[in-house]
Amino acid sequence: MMMSDEKKLGRPKRYRKPNALKHGGFSRMELFPWENPAEFERLHRDLIEQYQPRGPLQEDCIQTIASFIWRKRRIRDKRRFDTQAALDRAENAVVWGHPLPLMDTDEDITLHRLTNMNRSRARATITSSSWPSVVLFTAIEPVRCCP
Repeated sequence: MMMSDEKKLGRPKRYRKPNALKHGGFSRMELFPWENPAEFERLHRDLIEQYQPRGPLQEDCIQTIASFIWRKRRIRDKRRFDTQAALDRAENAVVWGHPLPLMDTDEDITLHRLTNMNRSRARATITSSSWPSVVLFTAIEPVRCCP
């Protein structure tokens, strides 16, 4: 359907999703700012050395081949990154949903246990060495300690 037909029918214009920077396969740019130009030049020099082009047409073909190989590598790297990210999300879903607390001292461990256990079980895990922190933490109701 032509653009004039869309205007006549009153349909909104359809816009293409800009995927050029998503993986770079269809980008008009040969190199992105974060890519290493020296690596691309090395690839181009290696192709010139291998095929030894004669004339502007063959040189243009070598440049086109280098560009396509570079884009193919870019897409492969993007797919590898996406796959690794998906595996990482699947493996760490539990940890990301409920991250483990950072506990440096025995007091931190005791406080964590007290906040995450019911009262009866918490009383059984209190030791005499953690009594001062327990008293400070449970100021509402004192907890009996068994030495």
